[in-house]
Amino acid sequence: MLISLVSSVIFGMLPFDPLPDPAPAAPPGATAVVSNVFAAMKWGGLVLAVVCLIVVAGTYAVKNQRGEGGQLFTGLAGVALLVLVVSGAVTIVGWIAS
Repeated sequence: MLISLVSSVIFGMLPFDPLPDPAPAAPPGATAVVSNVFAAMKWGGLVLAVVCLIVVAGTYAVKNQRGEGGQLFTGLAGVALLVLVVSGAVTIVGWIAS
């Protein structure tokens, strides 16, 4: 309580200029670069999802051949979640940025 009172008295006596608060804006030419980076990351993520799907299918085939049955649903659910995150990431970032 005493500290806040002393600090308000001290800072109340000092002349402060208000800080500028400019509107956020992208540097010129940065929009195209950022868009290309997001597109490349999305493409890479979807390629990774296809590779993961192939790995899950191969693992399931090997386990099925051995007679172990499988946890196919967990593998496919993980790949489906990966696809949802990758495909929605650009939309989510655009929504947050606006």
